[in-house]
Amino acid sequence: MKNCLVLGTGRSGTSLMGGILHEAGYYMGDNLYPPRDSNPKGFFECDFINGINEEILKPYDFLKNGEYVLSKYKKYSPLNLAYGYRWLTYIQATTKINLINSAIESKIIKALKKKPFAFKDPRFNYTANVWLRYANKSETVIICVFREPWNTIQSILKECSNADYLSSFYIDFFWAEKIWINNYKKILINKDNCETKILFVHYKQLLSGIILPKISSFIEASLSIDFVSNELNRTKCEVKVSDEAFAIYYELCKLANYNE
Repeated sequence: MKNCLVLGTGRSGTSLMGGILHEAGYYMGDNLYPPRDSNPKGFFECDFINGINEEILKPYDFLKNGEYVLSKYKKYSPLNLAYGYRWLTYIQATTKINLINSAIESKIIKALKKKPFAFKDPRFNYTANVWLRYANKSETVIICVFREPWNTIQSILKECSNADYLSSFYIDFFWAEKIWINNYKKILINKDNCETKILFVHYKQLLSGIILPKISSFIEASLSIDFVSNELNRTKCEVKVSDEAFAIYYELCKLANYNE
């Protein structure tokens, strides 16, 4: 079984991928976050892994002095963050994420000891290259999950509206789209220079199960469709996105060999 890092923005289907890998016997961290309404089958993430990524990204916060907010009613935003919010950070795709200290390094090494691992966190879109410095590249692969940007953005806005821990966080469609664009643009920029193999997967390919044999071959592990449920495909909308977002989505679909 190949070790895996699962990439993709929050609310894009990465939890479904995480659940499938968890059922296959992958180690995804200790004390995984419990399910809630937005992810009734679980998130397949843990605070230790996410916390490492928070530490890596903290120096890249757009504004570090905490003086600027997008809304006078909310203290935090994609430009002004606190712990736990950095899956919604605004970071330009061209930003090089390479700062690290000995404490972060030791935590990554500790996390990578349990194998086979499959770690999933939207922050990996920016931090995967840091983790891969310490992983055996011949034994580790990347799976990038994505779905329609309009559905993902609406799901992000719904999560931010309903999740208690995000009650002080401001976001709107404009900023959610920017986050979606930057995350996937970052993945596309990195893919050509990445020594680790990467497989692009559309959420609908997971829901149908048609992609599972290809993923099984890619990670050298047996996967079951039992975890998949169509009730997970809940956010459906028709909202216009920018030409840039659509162009990125089109490129992702080509990489996944998915014909909308």
